[in-house]
Order: sequence, then structure tokens, then C-alpha cells
Amino acid sequence: MAIIRDFIDNSFYNPIVNVEAPREYNVHYSDVGTRLEAYIVRVTYKNGRRREFCFAIDNDHWHIVPEVTAYNRALRFYSRKFTKMLLSNENTK
Repeated sequence: MAIIRDFIDNSFYNPIVNVEAPREYNVHYSDVGTRLEAYIVRVTYKNGRRREFCFAIDNDHWHIVPEVTAYNRALRFYSRKFTKMLLSNENTK
């Protein structure tokens, strides 16, 4: 019975252990040089799984998502996940 409970807890109720601040993702192109393409936020869960969330920048056509907007989205996401991590750590103590 404990095996099933552990499986369910790891699958659905897996708390966040660590959240890394948004970092830049740069790509080098031969025609335009190095360009910022996205911001990445890495989240680590209790079972050891890591997941990277990408907040892309639209540099090419219509500039629908400029650099500032992508950074603000990544920062808000980081803030929400960090708060969630602190709350789950507080509840487990």
C-alpha cells in the first residue's frame, strides 16, 4: 500500500525544492551574430526531476513579445514558484 501512496505523491503532489532565477538563452547566428532568444527558469522537484520553462522572445517578424515582456513573464513565474516553494517548506516543518 505504501508503494502506491509514494507513486501518487511523486506524481501529483511533488513539492518544489529549488527554483533558479531567470537566465538568458543566447544563440549565435552567422548573419546577425549572437542574439538573446529566451529566458529560462529551472525548477527542481523533490523526486529529483528538473524542468526548464522557456519564455521566448519574438525577434523576427512582428516583435509581439519583446525582450522586456519575456523577462517580466519569467520573473513573475519565478516569483510564484519561489513563493510556492517557501509555503510548501513551511507546511512540512
